[in-house]
Amino acid sequence: MAAVYATTTFTNSVTWQVTVTDPCLTTVITPFTLESFALENGKTMTKDFTRPTDSAANAVSKPNICGARTYQVKEVIAGTDVSQTIVTISTVVDGTTYRLTTNTMMEA
Repeated sequence: MAAVYATTTFTNSVTWQVTVTDPCLTTVITPFTLESFALENGKTMTKDFTRPTDSAANAVSKPNICGARTYQVKEVIAGTDVSQTIVTISTVVDGTTYRLTTNTMMEA
């Protein structure tokens, strides 16, 4: 991730963890990677991604067999998962497509 301010790009990385909660208690979420993206001061940026598959859905060929999942973005700070609101996840098409949205404020 890179942050852009005026004409300067800051390329320090910030790593967030996306926590996926699936109603099937023993299902295994297929590992997935979200593309990196930039935060730009004072702008809202979005990045869509496809729902990752899981072992229960794959076993019966029904992607929503377990019901609705929840997604939460957390930043690891000093070894602790901390919820934050700079990056949020919303549903575009239930069970199929989700959207990461970044909201930053323009500073004076």
